[in-house]
Amino acid sequence: MRLLLLLLLTLSLFQFGNAQNQVPQIENVQTSYSDNILNLSFDVIDAENDLVDITFSAGDDGDLELNLDVSNATGDLGTNLTPGAGKSISWDFSNYSGFAPDFRIMITVDDNQPVDFQALANEIDSQELLNFLTAIEGIRHRNTGATQLSSVQNLIRSEFESSGLETTTQIFGFGGYTAENIIGRMIGTADMTNCVIIDAHYDSVFDSPGADDNASGVSGVLESLRVLSGYSFDKSIKFIGFDLEEDGLAGSNHYALNLNPSETTVAVLNYEMIGYYSNQPNSQTIPPGFGTIFPAQVSQINANNNRGDFIAVSADLNSTAISAAFQNAAAYYVPGLTSYALDIPVNSTLVPDLRRSDHASFWDVGIPAIMISDGANFRNPFYHEPEDTIGSLDTTFMAQVVRATTITAAQLAGIRHAATYWEDVGLMNSARSPQKCQFQLSPNPTKEYFRLFSNECAMTDLTITIRDVNGRMIKELQINGSDQEIVADISDLIPGFYSVQISSSNFDTTEKLIVQ
Repeated sequence: MRLLLLLLLTLSLFQFGNAQNQVPQIENVQTSYSDNILNLSFDVIDAENDLVDITFSAGDDGDLELNLDVSNATGDLGTNLTPGAGKSISWDFSNYSGFAPDFRIMITVDDNQPVDFQALANEIDSQELLNFLTAIEGIRHRNTGATQLSSVQNLIRSEFESSGLETTTQIFGFGGYTAENIIGRMIGTADMTNCVIIDAHYDSVFDSPGADDNASGVSGVLESLRVLSGYSFDKSIKFIGFDLEEDGLAGSNHYALNLNPSETTVAVLNYEMIGYYSNQPNSQTIPPGFGTIFPAQVSQINANNNRGDFIAVSADLNSTAISAAFQNAAAYYVPGLTSYALDIPVNSTLVPDLRRSDHASFWDVGIPAIMISDGANFRNPFYHEPEDTIGSLDTTFMAQVVRATTITAAQLAGIRHAATYWEDVGLMNSARSPQKCQFQLSPNPTKEYFRLFSNECAMTDLTITIRDVNGRMIKELQINGSDQEIVADISDLIPGFYSVQISSSNFDTTEKLIVQ
């Protein structure tokens, strides 16, 4: 009996000592302001009641970086603070009050505990992946599957927004179709202008439900997000659903060629078909020439009777460090996953079979990127066919792949055992009237110019500011005097989606503009 009690006590202590420490939570945030003082109240919850560090930062609404001076902020700030309800921060923003400030604020609460990467990996759930797959499967082509395409766009956008991401849509024209790259940014806490991207394309070919190609990849993005959204990161993480991959990588090409120069993409992890698995002999074929370029990997596949039971990770000359990070994460935290690194030792254009997805758009502009893939038509017999359905996929294998990818992204982005809260706070300058105005831009969409007019507000002494989808100012026009109609020349703008801010001493409003 004593031995049984001792064993039970030992087991209890072991379980307690190995229980995952919970990330602190920020709840019930309230903001208010008066006399150029911004006041915040909030609760800090820590399941283990660990002491926490609380920091506050602020920037202009929409800016990539929160770099305003908040050194005069007071309240529950600093290190080794006790968690609990009724925390408060006050910030005197008088130095910025002359600019009709709209601020982005951030609170970070860190209990300085180590991240349990194995526990994080184990949070990836094959049932969650199946749920996403079920919602996404179906023809997602702009001509033959527009309804499902729109439904999946809305799903991605909804998941991004409900996870607290800064969510934007990069719109561009493709023939008569308005394409959408859907972008969700998890804002970093330190190096926020550096970002890691996790992406997948969400479109399909015209006659396939595209379960493996590429509902599996989109499901991977959303499941990575579900788990990572419970943490904070030094760098920002962008989760992206690319449109038009099946049309010459048009979506990712547009994104890669229109990068914000103030932002640095340090790594791209591209999910491209991650659900087809087979342990049957000769279920994996080898692309021509691979035996010469990747002799060790091909030899191992041959020795395993050419079974399609592994994930392939492709990297160009600039991306081998990311590939190595993935291999290390898989080996240590997902030992049941067989992964082969296909590090291309030559210019990637000489290996076209490894350039058939959105990672190649980043390779072409010098950004490190990897493709994570089950091999497409070299394994999946239903590639681009009506039979590419959920029933042919293995969600256990998918979960293993997503675990390795998620750990890789977390390590590259600098994961913290911390919670972050951010909010865009609009503070109307007292010198401005709350007058509401509606303007019309015509034509819209347009190519060369647009006319600006309003039947509600005087067109007197206006500032017109044009910004791209990343919030970067592209052009500013000063209109002095008064006129009933203003014509703005935009012939120098590249095709894309823009915001047009129209402001004066009496109003400030923003309209949307599409340049074709």
